[in-house]
Amino acid sequence: LSSIRKMSRTLKVSSSAVAKSIKGYDETGSHEDRHRKGRPRVTSAGEDKFIRVTSLRNYTSQHQLSVQRRLCESGLHGRISAKKPLLKDTNMKKRLAWAKKHDQWTLDRWKSFWLLHDFFIVLMSSLLFHKNRKRKTLE
Repeated sequence: LSSIRKMSRTLKVSSSAVAKSIKGYDETGSHEDRHRKGRPRVTSAGEDKFIRVTSLRNYTSQHQLSVQRRLCESGLHGRISAKKPLLKDTNMKKRLAWAKKHDQWTLDRWKSFWLLHDFFIVLMSSLLFHKNRKRKTLE
């Protein structure tokens, strides 16, 4: 115990830190960091280097709101996805029945269905609340 206190004074750290280090070395035989739990990294080492180099190369102090405005102008809006409940068994069965009922529809029938659907949305738009989002075009 006295040697731990001497080491802690010499290293200018707490005695509990020295004791934990000694205990960790006795358990593993090494001072290497142990593998930690947690979310895995999303970026690779190359991407990390690119981020670091780009940050150092383009060192201009920009306000966060300036960056957000530029991203919004280019159509990139930061949003948090809505949490949706999982489908229950009854909903899955109803969806499957609906899909089986409509699987023989022709393209013209689907077009007329969507035309009526869009007309209804336009007609009822004063009563409905909906978000405008960029639509992806099918090419």
